[in-house]
Amino acid sequence: MESFDASAKADNLIVALISSQPNFWPSGTLISEANARDAARYLAAFRSTLAEELQKQD
Repeated sequence: MESFDASAKADNLIVALISSQPNFWPSGTLISEANARDAARYLAAFRSTLAEELQKQD
């Protein structure tokens, strides 16, 4: 799978995951700036890994 396609698919999967699993995104803890930064870092790492794995697929 092309890099752009894998990234777009990863984005769509994350949107679907957050939409269907409300507890996936820790909204209550985002009030704290430190928690928000950690959440953003973890989400970015998850997205990056997901896109890499999707890119390996045909």
